[in-house]
Amino acid sequence: MVELLNIVADHELARAQALKKFVTALQPLVASLTPEQKRRVPTFLGLGAPGPHGPSSGDLWIFEEED
Repeated sequence: MVELLNIVADHELARAQALKKFVTALQPLVASLTPEQKRRVPTFLGLGAPGPHGPSSGDLWIFEEED
């Protein structure tokens, strides 16, 4: 049982390290987004509170209209 838990812990540690690398690599992109685009990121990633049929295409569209 302890051996199995150690294997799970090792996999979780590797997953956490990969996530940290991803977050570090993502920082320049996030810094370049407008506040409106940043607001839409959680919905785009499926982390928001979508309606009964999922997020609307308007919520997913991350580009702003040009003036």
